[in-house]
Amino acid sequence: MPSFSGTSEYQLPSSAALCRKPATLTRYSKGKPKSTPRIWTSQTKRDDLIDEEAEEDAMVSPVDTSQFSDMLVMSHNPLHTATELCRDPLSHGPSLVSFEEGVYCDMETKTTWPLCTGSKNEAGCYDWKTHALVESKERKRDMRYSNIMEWS
Repeated sequence: MPSFSGTSEYQLPSSAALCRKPATLTRYSKGKPKSTPRIWTSQTKRDDLIDEEAEEDAMVSPVDTSQFSDMLVMSHNPLHTATELCRDPLSHGPSLVSFEEGVYCDMETKTTWPLCTGSKNEAGCYDWKTHALVESKERKRDMRYSNIMEWS
């Protein structure tokens, strides 16, 4: 966003520089554009954002996650961690397989599972080749993903 860059020339920073910055969200109290904005970043703790007077204002609306229920992202990028994604109470989106971390995040239940290694007697893991949760030696639960993306 060149308006906020502090320079008079239009220079788009590299995607690496943009992705290392914390995400920012601006919210106006009671939806009034003339009020003082609150600036939130991905590094701001939720408890720091809410004071007793504005607590009702700052409630987070539930997000409809059904649009992502058939989506799976499989990533080789070490910055895409399934554990962090599942741990964050405000995250939403498709489920994630992090090959670097060796973990699958089921976003519908916000549960992490280790990736199966291929051992025949394995249980309690996610088989990323067949897209099934291996709950025990006898029981596999197919995860029905119709939209699978693999990121390098």
